[in-house]
This record gives sequence, structure tokens and C-alpha cells, in this order.
Amino acid sequence: MEESSDTAPRRRKSLSQSIRARLSRPISRDSTYNHPPPPLPPLPISRARSADSIFGRTPNPASSAPISMADLDTAWSSIAPPAFPVPLQYAACYCEENVYVLAQHLASQLTRANRAAINIAQSQKQPAPGQALFVPVWDVHVLFISNAGKTVLLYQQAASKLPSAGSPVIWDYHVVAAVTAHLVPLHQLAVQSDATIARPPVFGDGDGWSRTWIYDPDSRLARTAVTAEGGELLRPVPKHEYDDQTFRPGDIAAGVIPPHFQPAFRYIAANDFLARFASDRSHMLQDGPAGSGGKVWSAPPPAWDPIVGAKADKLGVSNNLMRWYVDMAASEAGFGTVVDAGTWLGCQSILGSSLGATIRDALAVEAASSTQRALPVLSARDSRWLAPPSTARPAAAKGDASNGAARGGRIASPLFPAYLHASQQHRSRPPPPPPTH
Repeated sequence: MEESSDTAPRRRKSLSQSIRARLSRPISRDSTYNHPPPPLPPLPISRARSADSIFGRTPNPASSAPISMADLDTAWSSIAPPAFPVPLQYAACYCEENVYVLAQHLASQLTRANRAAINIAQSQKQPAPGQALFVPVWDVHVLFISNAGKTVLLYQQAASKLPSAGSPVIWDYHVVAAVTAHLVPLHQLAVQSDATIARPPVFGDGDGWSRTWIYDPDSRLARTAVTAEGGELLRPVPKHEYDDQTFRPGDIAAGVIPPHFQPAFRYIAANDFLARFASDRSHMLQDGPAGSGGKVWSAPPPAWDPIVGAKADKLGVSNNLMRWYVDMAASEAGFGTVVDAGTWLGCQSILGSSLGATIRDALAVEAASSTQRALPVLSARDSRWLAPPSTARPAAAKGDASNGAARGGRIASPLFPAYLHASQQHRSRPPPPPPTH
């Protein structure tokens, strides 16, 4: 049926008004119109940003429920630290350089793991009620072990020839790497403006959220098996196991191990160590045969060039090993924190105010180091590379050269059994630096 001519204009006017009314109404989230939602307001970069705030999600109250230890134990069962690289770049008696190369590998690998974990966590939905989800975040430290007299007692060392006594060795210093994993509840993950993770509030409830493993290629505890090629498979050792068997805290507390054999610890963030460390290996030179007037290596140097970190190189420093790392009395920003045996052996893991900060710049440091000095990839056969002693004396080094009292090196014999048994008494004055090896 046709409309009459006098009603058509009114019908058209009513239709246009209806369209305008619809366009002026706000579109709900359930609307079938294919319009994009309004943009989220910008977030200030100075504030920590959680996965919820970044994606505009409303926190799930169920996800804030207390986390049981059973949940945490289940999560830890799926966490394993990185394996030792194969082949391992290693030179006997140069533990500081072995650990530098190892820390470079670990920091690079775990920096990528941190980035991937954050990206994955930010893209996940909130946990379902009753479900606890965790994100692992990693840190890497380098640990120097020594004391004021440079006579520190370590057990379970592969260099020892006294297995019946617990394989003890007295070193002037020793260096290992420490890797720490933190399990962060997904609903408490907060990414800070410096690309680190804020320490979650739940971490204040006690231990259990972080675990540390020690990487010591010179420890018997790290040996797991011998390969068909004659090499050794190594494993990172949980910190509590390494501490108990290497330093014997009970004997320290009981006074069985005298103070001049007890360890102090300097732990340094991997970022700082990779950038600042420098060694020209002069501490490994000793006088040659009588009348030769030359110097010889107390142990053959590594296959790679002497290591100088990017920041040390920029500052013109070629050697700071003994002065700023081995000397436990030295204190300078960027060279770590020194603690006594009671403090270190009494903690379960290394936990800072933010997580992942120790390797935040690891990829940049790695790139800077690789352009300066490329470390060779050694085969399994030559990973314990040896070279004939050299009589060449290195150029004077900036740093240690001006501080003769800080000079020293690895002990000439890795055994020292007579010294071990004859020195179980307090000495009235600090011992002289031991001979190098």
C-alpha cells in the first residue's frame, strides 16, 4: 500500500532524527557495532606497571588469594638453572677469567629468558580461581672468596689430593658464579621503567621465593660423570649444598676452622663485573731461575687474550683484579658488596630490591666486549689449553702496579697439606702473600 504524500516528509524527518540519536549514544562494550574501544590513558613511566594495568584488566580477586607452599613447591619442580656450556672454556688457576667467560654466557642466556618471561606473562589471562601461576626471573652474580690474609680454606676442591680429609685446599682467593631464580606470582608481576621487575610484596613473607645455584668448575661437587671423550660433565650446585660442603659452617661456628682460614665474600652483579673487570695476568708471573733475570708464568695463561671490560677499557684500566676484587677491605661503587661468612652462609639466596637488574644490560655489555676482544670457542679436546711458560714481562698496569701490598696470585701448590695441618693456630700478624702458581 502506498503512503500518502502529506505523511512522507514527516516519516523522513523522523528517520533522520532516529539515526542522529543512535550515533550520539555511547557504544557499550557489548555493542555489535565494529568500532574500536577508546584508547587507554597513558601510564607514567616512573611507576611500576603490572600486567593488569598495561592491558586494562580488572584484577581477579581469586588470583590475590594466599599462595600455599604446595603451589610453590610444584612450581619449583619445573625450574632448572642453565647447564654449564659445552665445551667449557677453562684454564687451570685462572678462575677469575674462567668465571668471566662463564658469566658472559649465563647473563646473555638469562637476559633473553627474562625478556621472554615478561612478554609471555603480559600476554596471559588472569589465573583461574584456585590456580597459582608463576613467572621465573633470573639474576647472575660473580662471587670472590678470600680473606684479609689471603688464606681461605675450601673443601671439596678438585685440586686437592687429600680426599680422606674432605678434599681441602687453601687458596689466596677463589671465584665462582652464582645464578638466582625468583618465582614471581603472575598477579604480582610489575615491570619497572628500567626493564627490571619490582620485588613483589609477597617476597617479604619469608624464604622460598628465590633459589641460588653455584657454578664452580673447580669443585668436586660439580662433577657428575666422565664422558666417552674423557671430559667431565659439570652441574650447578644448590647454594645450601655448596656452602655446607665447601665451607663447613658448623666448623666455623664451633671455632674448628680458625679465623685466618675463614672466608669473606664479595658478590658483584654480572653487569658490573663484565664491564669493569680487567686483568693483565701479572699476578701470575714469578721470578725465573736464579740468574735468568726474567719472569715465568706460574701457570700457563688462557688461550684467549687478557680480559678488559668495556668500562675498564674506557677508563684506561688494564688491571684491577687484586686491588678491587680480591682485597676484601676495598670498597667502591660498582665492585660489589663484601659480607662475612656468617652473613653469606646464613642466607638461602641473593635477593635485591628489584629482580633481573644484575643482567639488565648483559646483551649490550656482550656486544661491547665482542667488538673489543672475541673469546675463542674451544673444542672439548683443547678446553684445558696449556702453553709453554713465557719470560716476557707485561707492560706496567694501571691499578695494581701501584699497590704492591695488594699483589698476589694463586697459591704455588694447589695442595698445601703441610701448611694446612701446621697452621691450626692464631697468628699474631697477617701472613705474607702466598707464592703464585
